[in-house]
Amino acid sequence: MTQQLSKIALHSNIVHKVLGDETKIAKYSDLTLECAGSTFAVQKVIVCPQSEVFAAACDSRFREEYSGIYRIEEFQASTVNYMVQYLYTGDYINEYDTRDPVHKPSCESNIKSTLASPTASLSTVLIAHLYVAKIADYFQVKGLTELVHEEVDTTLQMPWSAEGFSEAVQVAYRIPYNVVLREKIAAVLVDHLDDFLTDGAHESAFDDNFSVRVLRRMDEKNSVLEKRLMESDAKRTELDKRISRLLGEKADLAELLAKERESDTGFDITVDKV
Repeated sequence: MTQQLSKIALHSNIVHKVLGDETKIAKYSDLTLECAGSTFAVQKVIVCPQSEVFAAACDSRFREEYSGIYRIEEFQASTVNYMVQYLYTGDYINEYDTRDPVHKPSCESNIKSTLASPTASLSTVLIAHLYVAKIADYFQVKGLTELVHEEVDTTLQMPWSAEGFSEAVQVAYRIPYNVVLREKIAAVLVDHLDDFLTDGAHESAFDDNFSVRVLRRMDEKNSVLEKRLMESDAKRTELDKRISRLLGEKADLAELLAKERESDTGFDITVDKV
């Protein structure tokens, strides 16, 4: 049994290496994805079970079935590359990834990414993942969507910077059905609302001036309420201290009275006999 499992594991590794070999993929591919002058040779047996859109295009009498070419015009070639990486490896690496090359997917494309500065801002990295979420939503690649959610969670742990975050908000809210991502972005926006509502803010995360005015009023009202709450807490603390002092004084007085009673009952009263 152990020997059989070892053979299965060995075969699985061989298959994985084949799928990660760009030359073999191109040689035996039966579907080509074209985007902005770049091509991605893939196999229907790999991509169709993971994408309802590709499956529909290849199973029906669309032109893709006959030409073997699927043209993608809605996304950049780099984003298509990330999707193809995932379809073949279960992972994707963008130009901002800091993982060791050993742990990177072996599937490569004819897209050469420029290594980003290690000081790339939170929003820059976030937007790259959001576009992957958008293509995952468009081609209905559920597993890729779930992976992006994990990548976004990791990205949001980066040091905060408001620069470019308004663009991230716009990208997230253009993904029709990804409510999870919208909630993640909204939560971060609420935590840093002041960076977008002050008069000196360099950018706005909101589409119209009316929303900014309403939120600014709400923020001002919350600030007033927070100030009142702090004042109330301070007064309550002072009152607790006064009550504590009074209780202490009461205890001291009770002790004093008890001692006086003990002293009174201890007197000897002597009556002179006549």
